[in-house]
Amino acid sequence: MLIAHAPLSYLGNELIQRKRIKTLQSGEQLLIALFSLFFGILPDFDLFLLTLFRIPTFLHHEVITHTPIFYLIVWIILKLIYKTFHNLLNKKIQKVLNLNLLEILIDTFLITTLLHLLGDLLVTEVMVLFPLMSEQFVILKYILEPNRFSGYSFSPLFAIEILILSIFLGTIVRKYLKENKVLDIVSKSVFILSCIYIPLSILVNFRTYNSSYLYDKNGNINYDMDYDGTVDHNDLDIGNTGNGNILQPTSDNLFDATLDIVNSKKLVAQKGSLSYILGGLDSYRLISQAYYNLHLPIESTLGSYKQSKSDSQGYENEIDYLDTLREYLTEKELLIELNLSSTPNIPRGKILFLIDKEEKIINAGISLEGNYIGIVLESDKYLQMHSYYSVIEYYEEKVDSIYIVTDN
Repeated sequence: MLIAHAPLSYLGNELIQRKRIKTLQSGEQLLIALFSLFFGILPDFDLFLLTLFRIPTFLHHEVITHTPIFYLIVWIILKLIYKTFHNLLNKKIQKVLNLNLLEILIDTFLITTLLHLLGDLLVTEVMVLFPLMSEQFVILKYILEPNRFSGYSFSPLFAIEILILSIFLGTIVRKYLKENKVLDIVSKSVFILSCIYIPLSILVNFRTYNSSYLYDKNGNINYDMDYDGTVDHNDLDIGNTGNGNILQPTSDNLFDATLDIVNSKKLVAQKGSLSYILGGLDSYRLISQAYYNLHLPIESTLGSYKQSKSDSQGYENEIDYLDTLREYLTEKELLIELNLSSTPNIPRGKILFLIDKEEKIINAGISLEGNYIGIVLESDKYLQMHSYYSVIEYYEEKVDSIYIVTDN
């Protein structure tokens, strides 16, 4: 979870301890509310510890501070010592932090930290049964996997967070603010919109190709497969082969990955359209996703290559990855021109580019078997393979040349 840990913890604690909290004075109730928000994000403070000890932060769900047993032990210790602690306080402080308040506060600690882990359990792996077993469990992560191009903010998992946040805001408005019709209307509107957003995001999730996690050969998520300390999203050469990610996959592997995506029949889109924003695949995204499914993301390689060719010292605002991919392969002398006047026998698993008379890319794709191509045409509504001749016919006189990757 990104934004709902604290709201979920507050709501859960208010629900579980509502009878006890009602017995407190207004100031004490506010104190419990504030601590429930703080305790709700407390388990993520292990990120700072991992950074301090130079341990990759993506491992923070695999340390003991993200296990229920850790917070149960801390809670038991607090239960054993809170009366002794109370006796050490002077009488003025004892009146403020009375035993009843301290006991509710300690229980708030346990409830909210466990609710944090429950929130994590929905969207990522948690070692629920540690130390009995170190195996991690998750509920929704793989069922509602986000689209890597639209991002987490358009996923059903984020929509659930928005719903939790809307309930939290409505509760705060009713409990702590003066009656105000405008605020009441706003809070109710936010709640209604968040309820609508969930089914819409699920619908989009089912219609788009969603594969945003990097899997290793055993089908497990691995953020640093070569254990070189660089997260694979940013690694230019996973496996440290010296070839870079773009040149690593075999033709057979690239063919298999592309065919799997094409056969999904998911939504396609043209750049700039709503479908594109929601994660629909165009031709470049099809190529990129094929590499990604092989645990070889190419954007970091292309971004680094583009930066090395740039005269400016700043960061590029936007990179045309398809043009950069062609430029990269051209520099490596890996592109050969097909003879448009002959009948080709295109090898499978090869990137190819359709070029016009001005040497601009019309489209691109990956060759499949039988002279078929994994490519997205402007008229497509869903992923499908196209024959080489249907692609040539579709673009008629626009195509001046076709280049394909030769064996490297």
